[in-house]
Amino acid sequence: MQLTIEATDPDTEILLTPDIADSAIADFVSLPGWSITGLSLAPSRHSYATGFGHRATGTSFSRLSVLIDVERSRSPLLIEKFLGYFVSFLLSGLVLLIPVSELGTRVGMTTGSLFAAVFNRYRLEDTIGFDATFGLVDQLSLLTFSEILLILLLSLLAHRMARHQRADSARRLNRRYGPALVGLHSLGWLAALWQAMS
Repeated sequence: MQLTIEATDPDTEILLTPDIADSAIADFVSLPGWSITGLSLAPSRHSYATGFGHRATGTSFSRLSVLIDVERSRSPLLIEKFLGYFVSFLLSGLVLLIPVSELGTRVGMTTGSLFAAVFNRYRLEDTIGFDATFGLVDQLSLLTFSEILLILLLSLLAHRMARHQRADSARRLNRRYGPALVGLHSLGWLAALWQAMS
């Protein structure tokens, strides 16, 4: 975070000179969810291409840049914060253990996993707020919803194949592509978490 202070009079009259050796952030200054790690002060001079109608052009002004190093605190309760995503990810993976002929059970479990993911998404948005970057929450949301959607499509396709006298092909499709989908999304999860922790 950077704060720039500039004098209103030219640097011939006012020169901002910080006490770098004895300057620090007070102990009572805190930001919930953030760690303040450092402070630096940098004096400089800045001139403008105009005199604003009452000064000579090119007059320079004294500036002081206050640089405060802050970083978001890592929560030890990572599992608790993303529990809804974990549950929905697990539920949608367990759908593969249900026989392909039982479409109702598969759709019901997939719907349950979808509600868990949506609830977790809204909960995190209320806690964290809007973030313009594609961060960890967005990555895990995309991976979770993608897995749910693809498992649902796989279930519908396998059920349709089973209804058209191709039960062996349906089971083979479920057995081969289902674990591959879960494995790929699991790798995506691990990569997103690793990137967030490093």
